[in-house]
Amino acid sequence: MTGRRRFNSVSELETFRILHLFLDVREEVPTVDVLVGDIGMSAGRAQSLIGRLRYGEARQLRALAAAQAARVLSEQLASAEDNGGRKTVWVTPEVLDIVLEAAGTIMRSPAEHNRGRKWASAEFPTYVRQRAVAQVSTSMGMWEYILGELT
Repeated sequence: MTGRRRFNSVSELETFRILHLFLDVREEVPTVDVLVGDIGMSAGRAQSLIGRLRYGEARQLRALAAAQAARVLSEQLASAEDNGGRKTVWVTPEVLDIVLEAAGTIMRSPAEHNRGRKWASAEFPTYVRQRAVAQVSTSMGMWEYILGELT
């Protein structure tokens, strides 16, 4: 096997390998916990690598994170109880950030919130964030809009 790339440093090689592993093979967003537990990397090095990946390959990682969040939300919403047209789900803080970003995109287009428009009756979700978990609640219509933005 011949190499097609020549990396200037071990750090560049490591970044390339981790990106290939997570984007192409595992198809999940790398986290510090996974890098430390599964890859055997030190916590400090894993945090540094995650920070570099956020800037270098941000689009691919964001798209992958949005797809993962959409899958998690779909599963959660399927089993969530309907409380008067609203559904509440429990998610990780990372998924909450993605949900709030999608909701923000929707809410920044107020002209589209009118009846018969793209996001009729859109509303910003209510949420409570704790250290390792978050609770998010909104109307089923808004959940559909958010899932549409994520896919």
